[in-house]
Amino acid sequence: MDFLKNKNTQAFKDKQQVLALFEKAGISDSYIPYSMPAGYGQIANSTVSILENYPSNLDIFAHKTIVYFNIAIGKFQSGMKDSFNPLYWLDLIIYLPKNIISQLGLKSAKIITKILQLIYWLLGIIFSLLFYAYNYEILQFIRNIFEIKK
Repeated sequence: MDFLKNKNTQAFKDKQQVLALFEKAGISDSYIPYSMPAGYGQIANSTVSILENYPSNLDIFAHKTIVYFNIAIGKFQSGMKDSFNPLYWLDLIIYLPKNIISQLGLKSAKIITKILQLIYWLLGIIFSLLFYAYNYEILQFIRNIFEIKK
């Protein structure tokens, strides 16, 4: 938050990257009521977006922006820790179609995701049974392909 202290303009240059990271972290925009003097004794009241006003040195925006950064840091640190967890990888493999769709950012219907997931599981079961039933033939085929001598 160097911008708040030193009036550094780098925050304006990095705005799109910061907003993209907030989106990847699953942070949705929030709106706050804001009032400012409009002149002639009038006050302008409105509801303004936190993310659209990033970076801002106004206290109400700066406080919420710092909270957003802390949420994003926590989300990405959690992802780093998950990469060492074997259960995370097991979940990733079991729900591979759903994870691929979410990583691609596709907003498909849940029914399509469930159908793809079911097809993936059925193919996994079929290939497992085929490998169990034809283990010797499959290994022999692989050896012939790579010319591996026993």
